[in-house]
Amino acid sequence: MTILLVSPNWLGDAVMALPAAADVRRQERTSRLAVSARSGVAELWSMVPGVDVVVTLPHGRGLERWAALREGAERLRAIGADAAILLPHSLQSALTARRAGVSERWGYRRGLRGLLLTRAVPAPRGRLHQADYYRHLVGALGFPNGDRVPGSTCLPPSRLPHASGSRPRAGHPVCRCWASRPVRRTAVRSDGPRSASPPWPPPSRAATASRP
Repeated sequence: MTILLVSPNWLGDAVMALPAAADVRRQERTSRLAVSARSGVAELWSMVPGVDVVVTLPHGRGLERWAALREGAERLRAIGADAAILLPHSLQSALTARRAGVSERWGYRRGLRGLLLTRAVPAPRGRLHQADYYRHLVGALGFPNGDRVPGSTCLPPSRLPHASGSRPRAGHPVCRCWASRPVRRTAVRSDGPRSASPPWPPPSRAATASRP
């Protein structure tokens, strides 16, 4: 199957989604993993091993949002994905996947968008680390969870470091920016300053997250 993973829009959340992406890519039924993301986080996904294609989605505000939705749907249609896993909670992500002709649309049941999903997973209760929140979703969809620590977890089994004798570069973005603090939303934006939310990750790490 060609699986389309719809990325979160915030850089910190995208980093937290790396273990879930690794869980999806590791399964034999995933012959091809595509990721759709806004421009602020698309570069991160382009450096993640195991991701076969990255589609940058346009972003618009107000009336421009609908034009961006149509353009994004056309870009996704070209992938020919069999299923889409929607990590964001937005209604727009579900609408875009449906307009793109993706027959299987999976994600958390949040608000009215549950009507647009073919598999709607109930959101877990309680306080979870953001990485576990995404891992819970893919686990419920039939992709067993692996390691929560990023790095070599994003490689399929045949490309794990121990198989080739190599080690991930210390400067690679998937080897940075990890925290054990249990949060539901991160405080790092890809296109602006940190918000007043609980601080994760420290500014020095956030500043290097997008550098190769």
